[in-house]
Amino acid sequence: MAVHDVMERPVHARKSGRKKSEVTTSHPAPSAKPYQFKRLVVTSPKGGSGKTGTTRNLAVAAVLNGYRVATVDLDPQGSLTRWWQKRPEEATSIDHFGAHIRDIGAVLAEVKDYDLVLYDTPTSVEEYLEEMKALIVACDMALITTQETDDDLDSVLPWMDAVRKYQRNTAFLFNKIKPRTVMFTDARNRVVGNGYQACPVEVPDYTDIATAGNQGIGVLELRGAKGRDHISGVWGFVRASVGLSL
Repeated sequence: MAVHDVMERPVHARKSGRKKSEVTTSHPAPSAKPYQFKRLVVTSPKGGSGKTGTTRNLAVAAVLNGYRVATVDLDPQGSLTRWWQKRPEEATSIDHFGAHIRDIGAVLAEVKDYDLVLYDTPTSVEEYLEEMKALIVACDMALITTQETDDDLDSVLPWMDAVRKYQRNTAFLFNKIKPRTVMFTDARNRVVGNGYQACPVEVPDYTDIATAGNQGIGVLELRGAKGRDHISGVWGFVRASVGLSL
């Protein structure tokens, strides 16, 4: 069964200088270099944690680093898909696919000719536990985004416990945070003090990150933007954690 036969939203091709109406499903051009094929799932049961923004910014970072990249939007809200549709024709090339998470088996079977595939997932994880389990098991790393409030941590900590049953390579990413505050320090101490891994680089709540997203680009593609160094740091952590070689 082809991927596009099971997807609620159509599979989209990467940008290649054509008008959006002319874009059809495709894969990257053949390369003599074999695909490294790593999978990263970005997940959180708490809305507003920056899950989609993290996915798209890491995808851009990976492409700018020379990797062949695809994104998969499994969130019914379709925010990642709408971002991809707004990407300028001259932007770096990212293949994009949209699917319902119930079809994760077909997606995992067919979206694979890349160095890195990033999955954006629904927040309603409790509705799709078996599908999320299948995805988490298949991935090389699970990155759980969170803000620093107690409400956020009360939601994401139990989810991390569930994820770690099926994926040892996990980490929290503190995202959209207010650095150098007591609240953030307490939150990071709560996570690390309880034995959870956290990305050593957090992402502040910078307007430039949202501005880049509104334009269909990543913050690394927005000249002089605040947050560029933070996303680069997170990408370096993720690249090393999934085992992508340079």
